Amino acid sequence: TVRRVAFASVLRELQPEIDLVIFDEAHRLRNPGTLQQHFGAALAQCADGVLLLTATPVQTGLEDLYNLLRLLSPSDFTDFQAFSDQTDANKPILRALAALRRPRGSRFEAARELEALRRDRRTQTLASSELFASVVERSTRADELDRRELVELQQDIGQFNLIGSLVSRTRKTDVPIPRPH
Repeated sequence: TVRRVAFASVLRELQPEIDLVIFDEAHRLRNPGTLQQHFGAALAQCADGVLLLTATPVQTGLEDLYNLLRLLSPSDFTDFQAFSDQTDANKPILRALAALRRPRGSRFEAARELEALRRDRRTQTLASSELFASVVERSTRADELDRRELVELQQDIGQFNLIGSLVSRTRKTDVPIPRPH
């Protein structure tokens, strides 16, 4: 924890050149106005790259994630309402990915979720690409895809994630466990 305001002031004043800052337990930086957040922001401003690691980016509300993303890219996250709209528009993408993680026989929902992007004015541009048409077509037959094709489809859908360039989530089930053959 940071116990003195002077640390952040010194960092802002000196602007040391830092290649990469990694914040473990980054959720501790989520509250604006706290010493930790001020210090984290000052350190992030000095760094060429910033990596936030946390298992709980949203503890009390969407504002938590917004505040963390502001540390990564303050110029991209200037308006909470715009961010809230963006995450709302992103929900069909996340639901489509969740549908593809279900057992065979219940993956059909992925195509339906993706089709919702065509009807939403915020995502119509995304839904007009050839890649999108390919993703929708493959998702209609997701139960027939082999493991490699399914993973490729999930990666392609992930490209449409509106905050995917800043947020990556790995679930324990997504990490292969080495098993003896």
